[in-house]
Amino acid sequence: MKILISTDAYIPMVNGVVTSVKNLKRELSAMGHEVRVLALSQTKHSYRDDDGTYIGSIDFSKIYPTARVSLKSSHTLVDDLIDWKPDIIHTQSEFSTFHIARKIANKLNIPMVHTYHTLYEEYTHYFSPSRTAGKFIVRKLTRNIYKKSNAMIVPTKKTEKVLNSYDLYDNIYTVPTGLSLDKFNFRYDKEELELLREELNIPNDSKVLVSVGRVGKEKNLEELIDFVNMFDNKNIVLVIIGDGPNREFLEKVVKELKLQNNIIFAGMIPNEQINIYYQMADLFVSASTSETQGLTYLEALANGVPVLCRDDLCLEQAVVNGFNGYRYNTFKEFSKYLNNLINDSTLYDKLAINAEKNVQEKYSATAFAKNIFEIYKKFVD
Repeated sequence: MKILISTDAYIPMVNGVVTSVKNLKRELSAMGHEVRVLALSQTKHSYRDDDGTYIGSIDFSKIYPTARVSLKSSHTLVDDLIDWKPDIIHTQSEFSTFHIARKIANKLNIPMVHTYHTLYEEYTHYFSPSRTAGKFIVRKLTRNIYKKSNAMIVPTKKTEKVLNSYDLYDNIYTVPTGLSLDKFNFRYDKEELELLREELNIPNDSKVLVSVGRVGKEKNLEELIDFVNMFDNKNIVLVIIGDGPNREFLEKVVKELKLQNNIIFAGMIPNEQINIYYQMADLFVSASTSETQGLTYLEALANGVPVLCRDDLCLEQAVVNGFNGYRYNTFKEFSKYLNNLINDSTLYDKLAINAEKNVQEKYSATAFAKNIFEIYKKFVD
């Protein structure tokens, strides 16, 4: 089968959508299918390489950080994709490349399925001063995308319920995003982990909590900072990995609370180096409720690191209380679970073993691609 995947976010960007697309392309190709990717260029220049076809775009970060838009849907490179004659298109973004993909699908009279990655209701503060007006815009956008797609794929039941709240029910498929697990099999030795802690000025006897992701308001990192401040044991260090529009504000909060020794902003870390940061940590933590798939949670678990996170419907299958981590709703619960994990080595070891095992069994990229392909077959003659 010839499969075209379209996405606004792709290489060299690093985020959950890019990871999902890369894994899907690789696994579908390994199954013997012809797969091409249509994406946006990070400049006005359009080009094609071994990774995909990139259409020139302009910066649109005033609306949303790192966002880009293309002002044209016609291009010789788009014509080349039409001449290639894909059997199906799988869109991964609701904006520029979606409209280009729709043009190709209409031209060739082929089906188009869409993965709904982002809960835009949690991001209305970027484009609307009114949350009510923002939610109205999101609902209208989502219904329009649904209407123009043969099927909608979502990573969790949480996202499916959101679509149901928009009165969308038919041809919605829940498929958890898979991870390329091979890269998580390598384990750094004790000396390498201790060296990294030393570089970050973390005392050897401190318990390390790590948060990985965009430093945006929707990630609720301020809650984690408050909880570290309120926690009675100050022999803990929170390492925040990532960057974003809320970093400067959060750094100011940390300084005002005099928590510079307990909270470290490590900034962006190259994807090929991220595993050592997970493995350096004792726990992965998150206070976000804006996730649709929680890939960083799964990456932490794949590295054998238990998770302590705010309770969220999208994590019901991934993070199971007392098995591979804990989900909390209040500071009291957060404090209780954290104390249990840092003081009970037997409990911690059990959760660490289960963390890795559960991901290996349920969240492989191979299983993900096979499930996606079964959906394709429903719409390709």
